[in-house]
Amino acid sequence: MKLSDIGEKRLIEIASSILEQDPDEILGLGVDDAAAKPIYDDLYAVMHTDVLVESTDKLPGQSYRDLAYKAVTANVSDIAAKGAKPYALLSAIGIPRVYDLDVFEELMLGLKDSSSSYGCYVVGGDLSSSRELFIAITILGLTYRDRIMGRRGAKPGDLVCVTGEIGYTSLAYKILFDGWRVDDDLRRTVLERIYRPRARLDEGLTLASTGVVSSCMDVSDGLAISLNTLAEVNGVSILIDRIPIPEGVSYVAERYGMDPIDIALYEGGEEYELLFTVKPSGLRIVEDALSKLGCRFSVIGYVAEGLGVYLSHGERVEARGWQHFVGWSSRSTS
Repeated sequence: MKLSDIGEKRLIEIASSILEQDPDEILGLGVDDAAAKPIYDDLYAVMHTDVLVESTDKLPGQSYRDLAYKAVTANVSDIAAKGAKPYALLSAIGIPRVYDLDVFEELMLGLKDSSSSYGCYVVGGDLSSSRELFIAITILGLTYRDRIMGRRGAKPGDLVCVTGEIGYTSLAYKILFDGWRVDDDLRRTVLERIYRPRARLDEGLTLASTGVVSSCMDVSDGLAISLNTLAEVNGVSILIDRIPIPEGVSYVAERYGMDPIDIALYEGGEEYELLFTVKPSGLRIVEDALSKLGCRFSVIGYVAEGLGVYLSHGERVEARGWQHFVGWSSRSTS
C-alpha cells in the first residue's frame, strides 16, 4: 500500500500507535499538533514543528522571502492556539546547491521579518544541500499550566467561535490555480493573506488569559477539516449556524456559480484564524477581552451530543480539503 492510499491523518495515527507516549506530555501524541511538558512547577514548554517544501507549499508568484515568513507564521499559529508565547525558534533548511545566493538571503530575511514581528528570534538550526528546497521550523513556547488551551475539552452546550473571517485563502487558491478573475483591490488583499499570513498570537494569549475557553485550535487545514477534528477528538457533534465570509468572497463565489459556504468550508486552508469553544457564561468575558485588541470574532455554532459536524439545515460537513500525500479531496454535492 502506498502512502498516497493512506493520507496524512492515517499516517499520524500509525505513528502515534508505534511511538511511546511521554507520561509528562499533556496534550496527547497524535491528538494535538503541539506538545506541552512541565519545566518547573506550573511553567510549561509548548513545542511544535512544521515544514514547508517548495514543490508542495510555494505558491505561484510567492517570493522566497514570503515563503520563509509563512514558515514561521505556521509554527507561531500552532502555539498561539495553545495560549503559549514564543520563546525561541530553530530553523533547518535544505537548499539545492545550484540556487543563487539571492534565494538564500531572501529566506534569511523572511525568517528575520517574521520572527521579529512575533517578538522572538531564530537562535540556531541546521543547513544542508538537498534536491529540493525545504524549510523546517521548530518553535518553543512558554506558558503556565492553567493557561494551556488544548484541542480536548469541548462539551455539549459550549459555543463554537472563530476569529476574523473565513474565505480569503479559498479565493486566493481559486485565483492562482483556477484562473478566477477579481478586481485589483480584492486580488491584492487575498494574495497578501496567502503569501504572508499572520498568526493570531495576541488573540491566543488573550483567550488563554480569560480561563473560559474549553478547547482551541488554528484553522490551518481548512475549516471543514478543523471542525471535524475538534468534534472527533472530543467525541461530540458540532452544529454550524453561520460562517463569517467576507462580502467580496461571497460575491465572487456566486458569480462563478459556487456556494460561498462550500468555498469557505472546503476550498481553503492556512487561514491561521483561531477556532475555539467557550461556555455560554464565558462569552461576555471573551467579547470584552478580544474587543480590547480590536479583534472581531463570531459565534458560528454550538457543541451537542452525538458525532460529526452539521450545518443548521442538517447537511453533514465532511472532513474534506487538502491532505498531504493525497492532495485535495474530491468534492461532492450531497
